[in-house]
Amino acid sequence: MSLSEDRKRTLLLVGILGVVLGTGLVQYLWQQKREAAAVAQANRPEARAQAALQDADRATLAHDLGAADQALLRAREALDAVLLERPTDEGALRSRLVVARRLANVAEQAGRAAQAREHLSDAWRRAQALFEAQRTGERARLDLLTVARELAAVLDRAGEHSAAAQRTEEAAKAVEGSLKGLTPPHTVRLALVDTWEAAARGHGAAKTADAAIAAARQAIAHAEGAVKTSDQPAVAMARLSNVAGEAAKLASELGHESVADLEAQVIRLLRARLDTAQDPDAVRRTLGIWLAHRAERVKATDDAAALAALEEAIALRKALVARNPEDAEAREEYVRALNAFGAFHSEKDRDDKAVARYAEAAEAAAGLPEGGGRMRLIALGNQAHVLGRLDRIAESRAVAEQAWILGQRLADGTKADPKAAEDAARAGLRYARVLRAPPKPQKDQARTVVQQARDRLAGLKGSRAQEIGKALAELSEELGR
Repeated sequence: MSLSEDRKRTLLLVGILGVVLGTGLVQYLWQQKREAAAVAQANRPEARAQAALQDADRATLAHDLGAADQALLRAREALDAVLLERPTDEGALRSRLVVARRLANVAEQAGRAAQAREHLSDAWRRAQALFEAQRTGERARLDLLTVARELAAVLDRAGEHSAAAQRTEEAAKAVEGSLKGLTPPHTVRLALVDTWEAAARGHGAAKTADAAIAAARQAIAHAEGAVKTSDQPAVAMARLSNVAGEAAKLASELGHESVADLEAQVIRLLRARLDTAQDPDAVRRTLGIWLAHRAERVKATDDAAALAALEEAIALRKALVARNPEDAEAREEYVRALNAFGAFHSEKDRDDKAVARYAEAAEAAAGLPEGGGRMRLIALGNQAHVLGRLDRIAESRAVAEQAWILGQRLADGTKADPKAAEDAARAGLRYARVLRAPPKPQKDQARTVVQQARDRLAGLKGSRAQEIGKALAELSEELGR
């Protein structure tokens, strides 16, 4: 091989080596640049915020409040840096609002109420700013209403009910003002219902009755509107009747004059739901409760209205029992209603009707476990008492004896329950009293029953036991003469 060929080969090798080394250097430098860019990207506040939020999500799933709190604080710091550069960045502004709410939630779970309030106050200011920038935006409206309710809940727990009501009312009125008479989106309508209800509760707790009912009526109005815009009208109607029910309860608690009107509205709504509700029996139960409330409220001033309400309630509950004879809860409600109806007639001196209702109650209660238990015992006792008042002594004795036998059986089955022993003793007292009554008083048997009833109270020291014991002692002294 000649010298020139060696030279050529050497030059070729050097060239190849240079290409290889150059390529490697380029790749190295490119990789260095890429890593530097990745580090720079990771250090950008947007990336730091995203990473911190992911850490917060993991900590939340692991129920680690401390780690979640620290991660959210890092996210807040990073988002504040973003907003320092770009103060109007909508995505960063919304994320900052979310972080404030999440920090409040963590603080509440950790029992740090003051910090929760501070975070939610921050969230409130940010929700207001977003809303003012986008008054027609659905998201901005929903955020304002949601944060207002969350802050109000914290204020309520701190006993600042007026401030809580003011905050929710302010938010609701602001959103309503942004609508300018237009129909709001369904989601906003529902949020307005919740927010006005929160305002009503706050005013109610603050005892500002007129403001509470005004807020409650606003909630009802929006719930009515939601029925028209909902693609599930039956669900919307259920929500409306619940909202009206809460308003009526609030009016009753506050002694407000609107209670009758709101109560009537609830009853109308429940009647309207009977044909469309997914669970009509549940609606019938609720309607029966409201009818009983109406009867109790008006019985002193409007006998006819109370009577009509009770009769409708009884019919509803009787139908429920007929359709579901094994439903113990429905049967118990029916028995209670019959007992209440009997008491209503008794208070009005309609004793014959009272006896009939108490008899129905005792018969219906027999279908319950343990032969009706205490509910049947109460019905039998009431029936025996009214029969005695009517001087139907033979019938009264027969019913009182049934109650005495049942009371003893129940007490024997629950020896550790002082109430059962007291019930049995009271049943014995009633039976003994009717045994000693003319005509044909049976004093010997009455004495035996009195002693047995007194034995039931042995060792019991409660006020009810002492009251029954005193009455038995007095009857025993009377029978001894």
